[in-house]
Amino acid sequence: MANTRRAKSAEALGLIGDQSVVPVLKEMTKDENGNIVDASVAALAKLGDKTNVDAFIAGLDSSDPLVRKKACEVLAYVKETRAISKIKGLATHFDKTVKDAANMALAKMGDLESGPVIATLLLEKEPSLRETACKALGILETQNTFPS
Repeated sequence: MANTRRAKSAEALGLIGDQSVVPVLKEMTKDENGNIVDASVAALAKLGDKTNVDAFIAGLDSSDPLVRKKACEVLAYVKETRAISKIKGLATHFDKTVKDAANMALAKMGDLESGPVIATLLLEKEPSLRETACKALGILETQNTFPS
């Protein structure tokens, strides 16, 4: 419970936009709890310090689906456009949690070219993936992205 509060606090510090919190966030990146580290790195990136973002880009290549999912979420949160091509490669991943996170990340990053790929999720048997498609396409606010 305390770790969840600390992670949420790190996230909030990033949203404040005050550079005076950077030293605190940098210290939090050394924490033993991965959620706190992830939230701190994302908050730093929001404040313009993207020195640790490359770790999340590398996470897209992990063999662990949970690492790939988290990497997609953080990279979308900080809108790291350098990762778009790698995230596109995960948009059709066999693991539904990775596929879900990748497609939502592409939408949150505003990648209009991904609209047709995201729209293919509407044809998935898994209801959660169809729901993701609806949400992601709504975020993109594009037209003519549905498969023929």
